Amino acid sequence: MDDIINKYQQQLDNYKQLQLCVAQQRTYLTELNDKSFQEETHNMETLMNEIKKLDRSIKKEHTDKENTAVINQFLGQIKTLAADIQKINTANTLLLKNRMDFIRFNINVATQAVAGASYKPDGDTANSTRKIKMFDQSI
Repeated sequence: MDDIINKYQQQLDNYKQLQLCVAQQRTYLTELNDKSFQEETHNMETLMNEIKKLDRSIKKEHTDKENTAVINQFLGQIKTLAADIQKINTANTLLLKNRMDFIRFNINVATQAVAGASYKPDGDTANSTRKIKMFDQSI
């Protein structure tokens, strides 16, 4: 039964590493470090595959009542880490969305096109697409 406890400990360690990877991703997003962000994403995918594989292995084994308290402690810590990871991922998703919107806006400004649906004032027509928009006012 020590084997299942070791697997839960390994699972907890994997979740801690995943939490660090997600936090590091946020840093790379704010620093605009694309290469490191991609490497960290690859590391996260590897960790998530290990977590899934270990989870399947754990589900195959049966537990004794004497180890239930230790296992419940591991599960509680894992759930806490998973919730923290989910919060950070939500923030990272918002950062990525904002970054993509900023890139689209800059491309549209550089090509002197209207910046898209989120940047158009109400009632915009096809005739006004040739004008440069500054603060929703035609120049």
